[in-house]
Amino acid sequence: MKVSDKIMEMVADSHGVKLASLTPETNFVRELDDSVGALEDIMWCEEEFEIKIPNEEAETIETVADLIRCVETKLKQKPLRQDNYEF
Repeated sequence: MKVSDKIMEMVADSHGVKLASLTPETNFVRELDDSVGALEDIMWCEEEFEIKIPNEEAETIETVADLIRCVETKLKQKPLRQDNYEF
């Protein structure tokens, strides 16, 4: 499964919206009206993908695309990636 697909599914589930209504440009605060949920999404990604997103970086994540980009970058930086995700 692609990283972006996994994150999109998780965001839809965690915010109680239909996957079809989300786009990468969906803004956590403006469209989903949920800044706390965005932080929970970031923490979920850290656990799911076994990465660490520093607070300074997390504060810049405004859209689903920002989160996807951040996670993909962190995964590419992992020394030994043994995951089942595609980019």
